[in-house]
Amino acid sequence: MSYAPSLSLELRQHAVRRELVSGGLDALVITSLPNILYLTNFNGSSAIVVLTAGRLWLLTDFRYLTVLGEARGTAHECPDLEIVPVEGSYDATLAQLLAPQPWHRIGFEAAHLTVDRYRWLVATLAADGPKDAELVATERLVERARVVKDPYEIATLREAARRLSLVAAAAPGEVVRGLSERDVALAIDRRVRQAGFERPAFDTIVASGPNAALPHARPGERTITEGDLVVLDFGGVYTSYCVDLTRTVSVGRASERARAVHAAVREARIRRSPRWRRAGRGSISTRRPGTSSQGTAWPRRSPRHGARSRDRSARGSAHLAEAA
Repeated sequence: MSYAPSLSLELRQHAVRRELVSGGLDALVITSLPNILYLTNFNGSSAIVVLTAGRLWLLTDFRYLTVLGEARGTAHECPDLEIVPVEGSYDATLAQLLAPQPWHRIGFEAAHLTVDRYRWLVATLAADGPKDAELVATERLVERARVVKDPYEIATLREAARRLSLVAAAAPGEVVRGLSERDVALAIDRRVRQAGFERPAFDTIVASGPNAALPHARPGERTITEGDLVVLDFGGVYTSYCVDLTRTVSVGRASERARAVHAAVREARIRRSPRWRRAGRGSISTRRPGTSSQGTAWPRRSPRHGARSRDRSARGSAHLAEAA
């Protein structure tokens, strides 16, 4: 697994610290593991980070101390990282770190801290100090910084896309009449791992025949037969970043109906309205490394903020391959 260089970590931390200042926070308690990885390169299963304008503490247990020690002096060392060993409870160790600090407003990640843990921290800090400290809920504070991809992330995503493209080129060959959907899914998962991915990004979807019309269908025991259209939706996790794509495969020669649908979708993608073309091309031409896509006037967006569409008529049918 590769890690972000130290300079990237420093710039990321700086961006989050700007958010601290603008929010009037003295410190931020980070409990989301993806956010901790983003800021520190720590990829273990248990940790808490406390970030202030000038310091960064990482709370973790003995399982990870050796690995953290080995990172010192490397090109991916986390700058100014202060390690706090956890010998018992993580929350108790956090409270012990917070108690003597002269902080008034301590932010926490509302989406990543349970109500039970929040109540415990409030009660503990009220009893042990700092006496006038306030726990302040924050929303997507680190995630807002993560929206803008840095050069390391862009290079990682490009490499992940290259590797997944190799899987996609071979995937239609796994769709063989007589096999079950589950068999094909297992074969694709094997190729994903052989391509260098840590694991599949999600449960691979293989949906054949009538199942192809079901959004996010689960691969089952249905046998793939001649004339089926088979939707393949798969991806991989590469150094903690996810990529995925969809392909539609025809078992044998595609029917005239399938070809007509594919041609209609393909034509719709090519013969866009002038307004769509102007918006799309203009938007893409203004994108530069280090800038965000938020606020870009894309003509078609998914209902999910900042996410691409999962509409199979747009993603699957535009790529129609024929399996022997």
